[in-house]
Amino acid sequence: MFKKKRFLAIFLVLVMIFSMSACSKKDDKPTDADKVTVAPTATVAPTAEPTPEPFVGIDFEDGNYGFIELNTAPGNADKSVLTVEDFNGSKQLKVDVQEDKVPYIAIDTSSLLGDKVAEVRSIEMDVTVAYEDGTFRAVSGNVYAYSGTDRKESRDPWSVYLETKNPNKAVGLLDNEAQYFVAGAKNFFILTKETDNGKDQGFGSADLYIDNIVIRDANGNAMAVDTTVSFDKPDGFGESDWSNLTRVKDTVEIEGFNVSGDGWSQAGVNTTINEGTFDATLIKPGCIITINYTSEGSVWLVAVPVDGAPYGWTRIQQQTAVKNDSNSTCQITYDQIVEALGTEDFASSLAILQGEGEAAWSIKSVTIGYESKPLPATMNDVAIEGFEVKADGWAQAGVNTTLNGGTFDASLLKPGSVVTINYKSDGDVWLVAVPADGAPYGWTRIQQQTAAKNDENNKCQITYEQIVEALGTEDFASSLNILQCESDQAWEVYSVTIGEYAPPMVKVKDEVAIEGFAVKADGWSQAGVNTTINDGTFDASLLKPGCVVTISYNSPGNVWLVAVPADGAPFGWTRIAQGAAAKNAEGNKCQITYDQIVAALGTEDFASSLAILQAEGEQAWEVYGVTIGYPAE
Repeated sequence: MFKKKRFLAIFLVLVMIFSMSACSKKDDKPTDADKVTVAPTATVAPTAEPTPEPFVGIDFEDGNYGFIELNTAPGNADKSVLTVEDFNGSKQLKVDVQEDKVPYIAIDTSSLLGDKVAEVRSIEMDVTVAYEDGTFRAVSGNVYAYSGTDRKESRDPWSVYLETKNPNKAVGLLDNEAQYFVAGAKNFFILTKETDNGKDQGFGSADLYIDNIVIRDANGNAMAVDTTVSFDKPDGFGESDWSNLTRVKDTVEIEGFNVSGDGWSQAGVNTTINEGTFDATLIKPGCIITINYTSEGSVWLVAVPVDGAPYGWTRIQQQTAVKNDSNSTCQITYDQIVEALGTEDFASSLAILQGEGEAAWSIKSVTIGYESKPLPATMNDVAIEGFEVKADGWAQAGVNTTLNGGTFDASLLKPGSVVTINYKSDGDVWLVAVPADGAPYGWTRIQQQTAAKNDENNKCQITYEQIVEALGTEDFASSLNILQCESDQAWEVYSVTIGEYAPPMVKVKDEVAIEGFAVKADGWSQAGVNTTINDGTFDASLLKPGCVVTISYNSPGNVWLVAVPADGAPFGWTRIAQGAAAKNAEGNKCQITYDQIVAALGTEDFASSLAILQAEGEQAWEVYGVTIGYPAE
């Protein structure tokens, strides 16, 4: 009963409320006081898309890539082709692998950034793997950094290991002060592809596409770069095969001399006296003409004279021009041209200079230059601690000797030693000796503006004998207070080392590669090949009197050979030419002679008891190849 009464009461209340509402809407007229002013609805502008931050780095949209080059100097280097292509909706750098070898893709960070290169702490880039058949297979490699004045190597691995991770980001880090780049030292990064599952499985090598290169500073900020610069090559960079050839400097390319022809046909350039662009007077005494070509045979020059010339149509160094072992470059000297034409005044009557070959040939370039004489290679170098100094022109800075409360022991300067100075200056750099009281010599400049230096003017050498000559005594160490550097212009010295000259390498011919001798290891570790008497493939009897073993390698230290004997051999486990192998100025090749092997092992009959031939180095090392050849005539 109670529930019914409550329901009825609620119902009556609701009826009253609806009735009042209806009356109000029908009969009540609102007064001005009852009116409510409603503000007009504001028009809301559509939300604008945020302006994207401009990309800071290298995306190749401008088509520039002159700051990137391949390093073909390593023995396992591929001669890939670099181009900028449209790929996956943007322009990217394509690395077209040609020989199923390792592409060494170098990015000239120093030129891109100038003096700001010292602020670099990392590089990153997107890397895409592309196989010709369109399928995916995993690849990997390293991002190498070459830091400081001696361009010491460090590395960070990268890989594209899953199709869903293609492209992937490759990153190189400069983790500590020893790896930081130095302004003016031609420091750079290199990306490599060293493992390729497709190649190993018989599908051929993958090409790479590179995009969105970003270089960052210590705060992680992307650094602005100048992509219009060209690659500034360090010594020895990209020079794949200078065997038998003379290194040249101050080269001038003969414009338009990229020509080709069939065997025994000729093509070349007209000289200025024949309405062409080539000025034949550029061929001067002492010059060397270098021809880069492809051919199954030899390539040489042909001179075509004007009417009345004192010589006729002439082949110069036909099939006898000096060429490298890979038959890709040959050289012809000024003296050989004079000998062939019978006159030094050939420029005034030369109408056309041509190329020719005995088989189909193509000339990529022809340059005129002069012999470059790099500083001799040194070995067993020890750095003088604290010799990182700089000053204005005609000001000095250096290190105190132990005699003067410093750390430098001047007795390290011994007969046969050589001081190597790595520096930056527009002028010459030399040494200054500051004596203690009572010394038999005074304050002395040593090799002032006459120290031997390289063509790049960033390294010079002064010998012990030159120091003795300047100071007038061999006993200078006992009275030397300070050893300094000086220059005639503002200068900075990055390091000073004391070492000794390495024996010079010899030119070799008839080289045979030792199969399988592409190995690497840490310092003081060994790796190599087994001989045929130890179930291997290397026939040690190839090591014959007069032969020269040439090792192509990468290491900041020295590399040599190690002999591992079989049981009962007349010699034990032996290091051969440790720290004494002849090496080139670039420090990437060394040579050990048959006589050095015999001297180390104490017998000429070592082949019958040699089980393993190995390489070893005092620092981390990698050997790209080992050959056996004989001195060229």
